[in-house]
Amino acid sequence: MNSKEFEWRDVHRAAGMETPMSQAPTRTPTAAAAACLGVLLRRLRICNGLTQAGLGRRTGYHGSYISAVERAAVRPSYGLVERCDDVLQADGVLLTLWSLADPEGSPRATDRAG
Repeated sequence: MNSKEFEWRDVHRAAGMETPMSQAPTRTPTAAAAACLGVLLRRLRICNGLTQAGLGRRTGYHGSYISAVERAAVRPSYGLVERCDDVLQADGVLLTLWSLADPEGSPRATDRAG
């Protein structure tokens, strides 16, 4: 399996799109953007040779929070995404995805600084 197949499989899994289309639940655009953000965060973290705990230490957040964001289990705070974007040298891409995943800067975003 090549790396592109791996990436799309992860995006589909995170967005809850593993079931056949006739059985798949409807996902909102924000849920899809959150799934993409999580997959990209994990990909960049791995490419930079960091564990979730390692990225957490560099950003000031707990590794379990990084894990939850990568799985799209929580909406990340702007602060986390900003720090990850900087540490992983993503040139604003993570911040752009965050704005799509949480267009109103929702207060539901959880901020768990370590």
